[in-house]
Amino acid sequence: MSVQDIKEQISRLTMDEQLQLEAFLKAKLVTSRAGFRDRVDAAHRRMDSGESISSDQLRALLARQQPAA
Repeated sequence: MSVQDIKEQISRLTMDEQLQLEAFLKAKLVTSRAGFRDRVDAAHRRMDSGESISSDQLRALLARQQPAA
């Protein structure tokens, strides 16, 4: 399937389906970045040792992880 075919298929999706696709692609980009697994493992080790962050800190961290729109 070509990129043009994909674009045509996307144009036929409902707004909700397009939003779901957008979320999927953003997650795929974030998780495919170099070092992602190492950062997750390091975060788990910190949490297991008792370190925690506030919900505001978590929101800020997640906002920085989003690819540019």
